[in-house]
Amino acid sequence: MDEKMHQRFKGVRFSEDQTSMFADIVETDTALKRIFMTIVKLSVDNKDDATGGAVTIKQLLEHVKLTRKVQTNDEGQKKYKLMDAPIDRKQAERKMDVLFKMSLCYYVSVAPAKLIYPTERGTAVCSELLKRVKSNKIN
Repeated sequence: MDEKMHQRFKGVRFSEDQTSMFADIVETDTALKRIFMTIVKLSVDNKDDATGGAVTIKQLLEHVKLTRKVQTNDEGQKKYKLMDAPIDRKQAERKMDVLFKMSLCYYVSVAPAKLIYPTERGTAVCSELLKRVKSNKIN
């Protein structure tokens, strides 16, 4: 969702059922969930800086780690081991497209990058995900 569309639908909120449904969708994909939660967290943490809480793809690449197969060179043979590694740029961009289409985030194009912000709907879905995490820790 670009900035123009965001401004047009800024006041639209999800119902509780819709928020729960979108939280279920985000929760099923680990990479999507980590990217989404990182965007909201960095946006809140950086609210007072010059960009007003914007997040870039570069920041996501620095903060989001996934457990995936990484090539190692053991004894002259190439092997793959499961390790925590930074997310690939291409994968991060694909997941961002999903978040834009779900209207959980929007972007402002500033050459040479996109500044990414969570929408109010996105922060509602994020708080639903955080509630679920807290309730799982209690149970």
